[in-house]
Amino acid sequence: MRAVPEEILRETAAAGEPPKGLTSSEFFFLLQRADRLDEKFTGEIREINRSVKELDERLTGQLKALDEKFTGEIREINRSIRALDEKFTGEIERLDTRIDGMEQKLMQKLGALQLWFIGTIITLLVGFGGIIASLLRQ
Repeated sequence: MRAVPEEILRETAAAGEPPKGLTSSEFFFLLQRADRLDEKFTGEIREINRSVKELDERLTGQLKALDEKFTGEIREINRSIRALDEKFTGEIERLDTRIDGMEQKLMQKLGALQLWFIGTIITLLVGFGGIIASLLRQ
């Protein structure tokens, strides 16, 4: 038996007329059945593809909306962080200035205390020296 190209058999099956002398009626029935299943599955695949595309579009829209929302919230948080940073930087600078002033005053007082202590020691030494000298002269 001569081989009939599959495309001719499909076209014949789609037309609904069995080819005369080319194939048996069982084969023609199976061919028509395969053609109907092919159409059915092709339709279902198209429907699934459409559903997937709709779902993809919906999810993409939701992702864009979330991205915009979170981007806005992140910008607001960054603004708040910058404001707090500026506030705390100002407070730190103010405290640094105050600490520097207190440190200078403390250093001045410590310097004055050192001079007073040195003066007291010298006075005591001179005084004891004078007492010892007067005791030695006697």
